[in-house]
Amino acid sequence: MNDESLKKTPLVVNPFVFVASMPLAISATVLQIVTPNQLRAQVSAVYMLFFNLITALIVTTGIGFITDFWFKMKWL
Repeated sequence: MNDESLKKTPLVVNPFVFVASMPLAISATVLQIVTPNQLRAQVSAVYMLFFNLITALIVTTGIGFITDFWFKMKWL
């Protein structure tokens, strides 16, 4: 690899990250629009709690599972 390809790498990755994060923003926005004023904070808090718990549990466990059973890399 040369220096030119390393300089262009962030330009290639950024659009994918931008597009992949769109559903997260859209779902939070829809929750704010759909819920009544009195319940908006509670619904947002419950959504964020479950979203963070699910991602923290599933993603970390999934990475360990894939590393152990799919790649069978015992040195990691």
